[in-house]
Amino acid sequence: MKLLKEVTEILNKYNLKVNVPDEYKTVYHYLTEHPEKEKEEFEHPIISDGYLYEKYKDRIPQGWYGFAIGNPTPICWYNVIKEILDFLIKKDKTFQIHQIKIKYGGIRFYVESREIDDILDVEDLIEDKLYSKKMIY
Repeated sequence: MKLLKEVTEILNKYNLKVNVPDEYKTVYHYLTEHPEKEKEEFEHPIISDGYLYEKYKDRIPQGWYGFAIGNPTPICWYNVIKEILDFLIKKDKTFQIHQIKIKYGGIRFYVESREIDDILDVEDLIEDKLYSKKMIY
């Protein structure tokens, strides 16, 4: 089965832009001067690496660590990751999560599926859409 179209529709529901004014090089520079913005824009009140690990631990094979997203991360990025994972798991009962982490300003999405024929395209799309120079540190 192919799911790129549906994943694209999920991504398109969200404003994935990192809300940091142009005068700040990174989220970290911005939050140094505006620490009050961290909880409001970059710290999800519920979803965290620990939350995701507990929710999806049966999908993480031995030897993989699952999640290393951390904070600060735009709240909407956590929301979209959770929604996409729930969708993919619903479609493929053998779906596995290897690593989902932030690296070089974007989400790296490493998963395995025997049922989703275009899973590599899905990974690439997520990595393309969940990226910002402002997240490079």
